[in-house]
Formats: sequence, C-alpha cells, structure tokens
Amino acid sequence: MTDAETAYRPRVLMVTMHDHTSPRSGGPLRTAAIADALRASVGPTDVVWRWPVSGGSPVDDARLSARRLPHAVLGFLRVLMAALRTGSPTVVRTVSWRMVRRIVLLRSATDHQITVLEYSTMAAYRPILPEPVVIDLHNVESALAQSYAVSIAGDRSPRGLARQAWARADARGLRSVEARLGERFAAGSVVSSTDADLVQALNGDRPLRLVHAPNGVGRTAFDREWERRKAVVFVALLSWRPNIDAADWLARRVWPEVIRARPDAELWIVGARPDRDVRALDGLPGVSVHGDVRDPLDFVGPAAVATAPLRAAGGTRLKILEALAAGTPVVATRLGALGLERLGGPHLTIVDRPEEFTRALVAALDGQHEVDRAEVRDLVHDFVWDRALRDLIVLCAELAAGRRP
Repeated sequence: MTDAETAYRPRVLMVTMHDHTSPRSGGPLRTAAIADALRASVGPTDVVWRWPVSGGSPVDDARLSARRLPHAVLGFLRVLMAALRTGSPTVVRTVSWRMVRRIVLLRSATDHQITVLEYSTMAAYRPILPEPVVIDLHNVESALAQSYAVSIAGDRSPRGLARQAWARADARGLRSVEARLGERFAAGSVVSSTDADLVQALNGDRPLRLVHAPNGVGRTAFDREWERRKAVVFVALLSWRPNIDAADWLARRVWPEVIRARPDAELWIVGARPDRDVRALDGLPGVSVHGDVRDPLDFVGPAAVATAPLRAAGGTRLKILEALAAGTPVVATRLGALGLERLGGPHLTIVDRPEEFTRALVAALDGQHEVDRAEVRDLVHDFVWDRALRDLIVLCAELAAGRRP
C-alpha cells in the first residue's frame, strides 16, 4: 500500500435534525457521538442540522452564486415535493430553504464520499444528498407516532382530539417513508433488535441492510461522585410531546401519592426548552422544573432515583444509560425502558401502573435496596459510545472506501 493510499480519508456529510454542538438531550447526544466517531475513524465530517436555523455548516455565510441559485431552488422543490408526498406533518415541518442552501453550498465546495442521514423524518432530503446514503434511525418514528396516538386516546377534549388526529396522520405518513427505506438507502443503523424487526417487517421483500448501533453513554458520568439527596429526577427534552406527557403523568398521577408517603421528597424535572405545560408543573408540592441546565448530571448524580416514565416511546433511552453510569438507579415504564429490558433488575425497575411506579419510587427514596454505585455502573460499561457505535462506523468506512475518487 502506498503512502497516498494509507493517508486517504474519505469526507463525510452528516445531515441531522438538531444542533449537536452543546448536547443536553438524547438525540443531540447521539448525533455528537456519531460525528466524533466518524471524524476519528472515517474522515473529515461536515454536519448540517435543521434546528435551530442559525448555524450548521462552515459555509453558512457564503452567498449563493447566480450559478448555484438554480441548483438550490430545484433542490428545495425536490425536497418539498418528497415531503408532501409522505403525508406526514412532521416530515413536512423539516423542510427548510436554509437547510437546502447549506447542503448545496457544501456540495459545491467539497466532494463527499458518503452521507449519514439521521432520522426517517429527514428522509425528504434524500434526493439532494451525495451517494451512498446511510440512514441512522434514532427511533422507528411511525411506531413512536402510533404509540403516542394510543397513549392519548382517552383525551376527548378539542386539544386532545386534535393531537390524536395529528399523531394518526403522522403514523400513516411515517409508515410510508419507513416502508421504502430498503429501496432508497444503501444501509441503515438501528438502536435495538426491536427496531430492526419493525423496519424489516415494514420493508418486506426489499429489506434494508441494517447494523445494530445502540444508544450509548459518555465516560464522564462514570468518574464523578455525588452526595445523595431524597429526590426523584426526570431528565428529558421538555419540548417533545411524549416527554411533556410523561412529565405531566409523573407529576400529577404518581407524585401526589409519593409526596403523601414521603412529604420531604423532591421531584426534579430537568431538560432543555420546557414547554408551557411542563413549566406549569413547577410549584406543585415538592416539584421543581429546571430548564436548560448546564449539566443534567448535576441533578441525576445526587438523586436517589431517576425515572423514564414514558407512555409513548421508541429506540432506547440515553438518559437511563446516563443515570446508571452515574450510579443512580432508575424506575421506568415498559416503553421508557424499551430496548434495555435485559438490564431490568434491582437497579432498573420496569413497571407501568401508577401505583407500581409510586411503590418503586418510595422504596428507592427509603433506601430499601442498598445502592452500590459501582454495581449500578457495571450494568452499562458495554454501552460506552465507542463500543456502541462500532458496527455503524465500520459500515460507513466500508461504503465510503467504495466511493474513493
């Protein structure tokens, strides 16, 4: 092998939903970990993201030349038409002129040998991305939308009915997207075997080549120690509707019984961009909401127990892994612990009914189960990011090598 062959490193384009540069919630944490791993093991990686609209590529301030403007306009129309054909409100919401503009500018300045596209909700951008394209599925979004519709089916208020209609339309549209992944993408990655089975069932006789790249956890949480407090913590992106509903269920259905049994206990609801429905929980007996904190571990580490009380979910919960890495036990619903069932036991309690959830939280607050931080942390050593993402990174390196100029 020549020195030139040894030195060759393909360039990667990564297209994603959210800003990952200061990650505080699950999706951006995974994006940041994948981008770091691609840079370390594949090649230089340019990342373009949808939200927020300011930022996202090293060419953001460049102007479209007269020669490039038609490419951008045509690209935007292709993305828009692809989104509208899905019938999914969420997919349509991802369409952005600025996003298309960034991609066109990057492609005009740089030759990329592979694209990693995150989320099936971003699939409308597929027509303007350089080949081959690998799709990283944080969730099977159609199943997530369907489970959310089911979880709110009992709400007969006008607002509840509107949400149900939105969720059902989204589930149908996203199902149409995810049923075509096998014909539109070179390969993909999923976070759990459950998600792999769902994707392959949707794609039928056109299966998508899939690798397992579970969610992971950074090494930082393993190295810190905290003094325990009689507190329960829920950490999540608090602008995302399933997390909003989970916070409401925890604070209004479960917590009143906990506080009745343990009046000195605290419930900390922590996360980025808290919705007004979440902010309304602040001030309930024992409840405090902490939005946009610098480091959620400052709340997770001292808590007696962390929670994942989701009633609509997909993928695997990064915040469960982070809590366990910090040595904090977790109480989760079945959907909240989806993909992590094998970790279930004394340090990850999986229960669904409010009264079961209450009993588990009270037991944790009372210290009924002796908690050894080292023992809790041992559960998640195999989920450190560089191990979790290994198969995805190997796949990307292999596909990129096949496109060597």
